[in-house]
Amino acid sequence: MIAVRLLGAQSVATVGGAEITSVSAQPKRMALLAFLGLATGSGDGFVSRDTIQALFWPESDQQHARNSLNQFVFQLRTALGSDALVSRGQDRLGLDPALVSVDGREFRAAIAGGDLERAVTLYGGEVLPGFHLGGSVEWEHWLDGERHWFREQAREAALELARQAIGSGDRTAAVRWSGRAVEIDADAAPAAEELRAEIQEVEQHPHSGSGGVPPTIRAGGAPDQAAEPVPSRRRQPVAFAALLIGCLVVVGLLLTGLDRGSPPSVDTLGTGPRLAILPVEDLTGDSAGAYLVEGLHSALIAETGRLGRVLVTPRTSIAAVHDRGLALDSIAAALRVDLVLEPVVRRIGDSIGVEIRLLDPVSGETLWDKRSWTSRANWLELVERLPKVVAREITTQMDPKAELAPVEPRPLDPAAVAAYLRGEALRHVWGLDSLKLAHYDEALRIEPGYAEAHLARARVLHNAGGWFGHRAAASALPEAVTALERAIEIDPDLAEAHLVLANLKFHYFFDWATAEREYRVALEINPGLAEARIHYGNFLRAMRRVEEGVRQIELARDLDPLDGDIWAELAVQYNTLGRSEAARVAAARAAELAPESGAVMLANAFRLYERGDVAEAAAMMESAGRLAFAAKMHASGGSRHRALQLVDSLEGMANRNTLAIAGTYLVLGDTAAAIEWLERGWDERDSNLIWLNSAVHSEVDGHQPMASNWPRFGMHGHPRVQAILARMKFPEPPPRPR
Repeated sequence: MIAVRLLGAQSVATVGGAEITSVSAQPKRMALLAFLGLATGSGDGFVSRDTIQALFWPESDQQHARNSLNQFVFQLRTALGSDALVSRGQDRLGLDPALVSVDGREFRAAIAGGDLERAVTLYGGEVLPGFHLGGSVEWEHWLDGERHWFREQAREAALELARQAIGSGDRTAAVRWSGRAVEIDADAAPAAEELRAEIQEVEQHPHSGSGGVPPTIRAGGAPDQAAEPVPSRRRQPVAFAALLIGCLVVVGLLLTGLDRGSPPSVDTLGTGPRLAILPVEDLTGDSAGAYLVEGLHSALIAETGRLGRVLVTPRTSIAAVHDRGLALDSIAAALRVDLVLEPVVRRIGDSIGVEIRLLDPVSGETLWDKRSWTSRANWLELVERLPKVVAREITTQMDPKAELAPVEPRPLDPAAVAAYLRGEALRHVWGLDSLKLAHYDEALRIEPGYAEAHLARARVLHNAGGWFGHRAAASALPEAVTALERAIEIDPDLAEAHLVLANLKFHYFFDWATAEREYRVALEINPGLAEARIHYGNFLRAMRRVEEGVRQIELARDLDPLDGDIWAELAVQYNTLGRSEAARVAAARAAELAPESGAVMLANAFRLYERGDVAEAAAMMESAGRLAFAAKMHASGGSRHRALQLVDSLEGMANRNTLAIAGTYLVLGDTAAAIEWLERGWDERDSNLIWLNSAVHSEVDGHQPMASNWPRFGMHGHPRVQAILARMKFPEPPPRPR
């Protein structure tokens, strides 16, 4: 038996305690062993070679990455024993648990099995403390995520043990476990203080505790289907009178709020009900299934929104209020919604239950609910099917006349669904493109007709080749279009697929007519897709239809009122329209909501620039990674040397911003270099050139610069600039109203 320690230590030793330094002292071998030890601690215990290659050798082609992996597998088998690493088929690897014990894997099993005391005992500290692996940013991101997860689980386990000790009257144990929680994570201090206060309260009033009623369990450990499942911690069971009130609320919404015909116009939000779907409350204690719980939440939002009858609040604003511990009516007021959907997942024995309630946030009453139980073996199938059923049932509750097609089961292989959801669990994590693509490619290898996986793959490629990506547009974006066209061919009602296709037609292909059509199709399918409104608003600005664009972004703000980036975008665009007071208010709101976001820092930098603090504004842009704006600010402020240094950096980037480079040279007085870079941008299909039209014509259109003293691009009459505009075939904007 080989013992691998990862929690609070880095050790690989034989059963007799002899350290195997050929692994533990070799960083990449140790990193690979750690990944296999933790990544195979859930699911079927195996991980694909493609996933490993994408994580450890992201810059290598497939052949070189596979050769490198084979060498490391050989080295590990030589050091640990030929049977320690086992294969499943040709493409999956794992560790034999009978031959290799991993403290992190045992920790996962203890958490999943509810053995909290063993889990806390196993947690000796963060995963691989002080360990660093050069040359693989994506592996470092993975390690950071593992450290966060293990620390959070250990902290919560210790706090739960303290709560249990309070309930059983064991003050000494309660103090010990709450202290251990703080040792694990200093952020547990407030919760530990609350527990200590509770200990004192119990000591002073020993008979004042409250009890809970456990679920009815049959002898075999399965839930009694005739018994009422344990209610959510947020809400008590509802009486018949309350249900009657809830029904009247729904009827009122039907009579006053919902257009019973077609969805609202793309240019309005209509008057239909607005719904917030709270994050799924996970009471399973099974951390290995966290990606399924996250997938359930994402699917509930997507499926309800795509029916076009209910405006679903985006995740950004939901996340902003969910962790504040607000009452239901306060959440609804902050999000400006009429209804709240509360999903809960729980486990009893080998059964998984999902309880979903539609709540009136004012009265707190349940208007509709649904309970579904399945075995753990069928959990994937439930996650894939249930959101479609729930979306239709909620919609027909609100609009009985809605004619919705019934849910047809999709015969998707569970392994494909699992791979897709593992990729989706990383969706909002910056970077990790290779790892995400590996998961989506695995899903498509198993199920070539998986529309959502094609879309997800295209989304990653679009981000990689976009403005702030790391790949040249020409190497990523055409491949993304192919994936999107396949997704739409399989499922024409994927609103996000139409959105990403519109972005690509806008940013890379300069196909203005198709881009606008696809934006509008996306919004016709899902009027509540705030992201589509933001991108469509920017498209309209590039087409010199700024007022229309601002209106779309205002609609996005109304849908997603707590997204600081949207407020920052509005601050910039209000400035363009000369609405200085509205710009000031929007910038202040943006800074309040998301002070460290790139968009908010951009809006703040323009305000600094406008009041003459040019050096400070440029420094802020550099710290935010917005080198294009920083270069132009330095140039206009007289810091020629620093401006040229930044231009040097910009010129060397894979997806360089030729418009920004040209603009900086223009401010520095080098018109010839500016023209040359614009022409190079056309040759390279630089997506930043979409702003050339509005930049050149801003004075003609009567629009203000982004700051009152911001240097204008000008060059409206230059023949070579006009030649580029002619090649790009920008349409003439409609006449502005007088």
